[in-house]
Amino acid sequence: MKLSIKHQLRLSYLVSLLFCGVVGLTGYFSVQSLDRSMDAISVNGAALRHQMQADMMHDALRADVLSALMAASPEEHATARKDAEEHAASFKEAIAQLDGEVTNTAVKAAAAKVRPDVEAYLANAARLVALAAGDQAAARQAFGGFMDAFRKLEGGMESVSELIEKDSDASRAEGDAVVESARMEVMLVALAGGGNLFGVAGKH
Repeated sequence: MKLSIKHQLRLSYLVSLLFCGVVGLTGYFSVQSLDRSMDAISVNGAALRHQMQADMMHDALRADVLSALMAASPEEHATARKDAEEHAASFKEAIAQLDGEVTNTAVKAAAAKVRPDVEAYLANAARLVALAAGDQAAARQAFGGFMDAFRKLEGGMESVSELIEKDSDASRAEGDAVVESARMEVMLVALAGGGNLFGVAGKH
């Protein structure tokens, strides 16, 4: 049955509305996916900042221990002890903030795994600084054990950093894929809609 011009136009408008709806839904779901990707990137960015802060305190505590070992007066040792206490507190805060920020299960597991090494390192640093106040020779002999704890923690923290960066890269790649997919879908729908209109116009 041949449709009248009026019915053909109505049908064309309905199809065009359908295409518009598809474009709208594509855009909506794409925005939702991009929001999730951006949230993940933002979270990982904050987590990486806390991780970097922890890394700096990790190194700063080693410097404080060395300062205590080489202190030539009670005043110099007191300064080293004060610095060590401040850096230890900052270290703990950075680790706590890192734990609170991350949502990726692999990163959370790695952060939880490294926490005992953090506690052991902090305890080693405090013990060595205190020992150096009364017996620097004994503290120097114990320094090798402290460095073992330093290196063990260093390896664990590097693993956490790598996992955070890997998760950020994956979120970024997911966002790029969503953008590309949405671009292609909109182009296809636009071409189909244009073909529909040209088809109707070609009949009259």
